[in-house]
Amino acid sequence: TFADTSAITIGTVAASPAVLNLPNAGTDIVTALVIDGVTQPGNGVVYDSTNSGGAITGDGKIQVGTASASSYSTWAATNAPTGNADEDFDGDGVSNAVEFVLGGLASTKDLAKLPMVATSGGNMTFTFQRDQDSIDPGKTTVTIEVGTNLVTWNTAPSPYAVPDGAVANNPGVSVVKDSPSAGTDTVTLAIPRSPDTKKFARLKVVITP
Repeated sequence: TFADTSAITIGTVAASPAVLNLPNAGTDIVTALVIDGVTQPGNGVVYDSTNSGGAITGDGKIQVGTASASSYSTWAATNAPTGNADEDFDGDGVSNAVEFVLGGLASTKDLAKLPMVATSGGNMTFTFQRDQDSIDPGKTTVTIEVGTNLVTWNTAPSPYAVPDGAVANNPGVSVVKDSPSAGTDTVTLAIPRSPDTKKFARLKVVITP
């Protein structure tokens, strides 16, 4: 592993494609990585030939910054000090990981924070409020899974990813920042009910240590 205080830029939007060849195995830690004009997530995320869209070749790796304690681990130290992210430390019926994303606490009963499902016109809507403190690129992944029964999930797209930033209908997922109040995002998935007679949705949160 090699520490480097510089930032690395690979290509530009106008001059794509460009590649960075890293023939020697090893990890270079840099302050920032820009690929085709897009700054990549940091906090210790490692990039190589498998996840750089072809911008990095060879056996080497680029690590952006040094990983800090995840937002979840900070939250869990107070609200779920024992057990895993998929367990329910406070016994309120909401798993630790989901409670973290929804802004729950060990001292509160958080069933009322769970997503709401409704119909609007010909669409099924699935809505919840996300605590912005839970946004942790590379460590907290939030998706919405959809199915026509309670056994098989993930109809196309598979599944619906919830982005960190504000977005409208991407695809079907909208994120409104600071709604209904500062520090909270309103996340809504709206998808056609047709041609299915039944449609279900669920919130999935994956915590990566």
